[in-house]
Amino acid sequence: MLRSCHRINGLGGAFKGFVNASRSPLKALVASFPLWCSMHAHSLEKVPGHPLSLHQTTVKFSSDIPFNERNSHSIARLLKRLPQESALRVREWLKLVEQNRLRPMVTKLKAVNDYFNALAYISDEEMWQVEDYWATPLEVISNGKGDCEDLAIAKYFTLRAMGVSSQQLGISYVKSYRLPTAHMVLDYYDSRESRPVTLDNLDDTIRERPDLNAIYSFNEEHVWSSHNRSSNVGSPSEIRHWLLLQEKLSDQLLF
Repeated sequence: MLRSCHRINGLGGAFKGFVNASRSPLKALVASFPLWCSMHAHSLEKVPGHPLSLHQTTVKFSSDIPFNERNSHSIARLLKRLPQESALRVREWLKLVEQNRLRPMVTKLKAVNDYFNALAYISDEEMWQVEDYWATPLEVISNGKGDCEDLAIAKYFTLRAMGVSSQQLGISYVKSYRLPTAHMVLDYYDSRESRPVTLDNLDDTIRERPDLNAIYSFNEEHVWSSHNRSSNVGSPSEIRHWLLLQEKLSDQLLF
């Protein structure tokens, strides 16, 4: 089944969420792609009755200690809070991280892409009863499903937990030449000068994707246009949905 993503105007929440956009180069970038700008600008507050939203879990990210070791006590508390099926998925994910942490990069990329591509696709409207919601990796894994944004973000943070540098990763909004959809993928750069290979929930093969037109990409440090990483057009702190995601991650303390 085709795991399609949002309609073209369905990703506008990311753009409408730019903080201080009037003072940012991102405003011009957004203006050049009006179809990507929807009219909604809602918050991502918890919706009563939506699936697992884990705002109070407690695990902290640190890059110098193996993931399971640095979080063992908090993870134990977390697993007790989850339904059995969700806890099992979290344990499988933790095992994935630990087993692949020291393996070659190509093995890490394939393991992460395969793991998250096997999860079910679900739209934000169906899952969270809002038009655009950026779920944390823990929410995605616990629920066993997500949309293209959720899966790309989960892949990003899982690779970071495996020790991959943020400088080698970019979460990218793209327009597909094959599909009339807005889409989010994760790009991996072997070097600063290289073209990225793409981890895509619509394609299990990790490869360069000339069929995707990158609109903008970002990681923890900066935002860039197309695949030109020297074109620093802003800070991820200007992306409202990213800020709200960081708040949830801080509450969950997984990263």
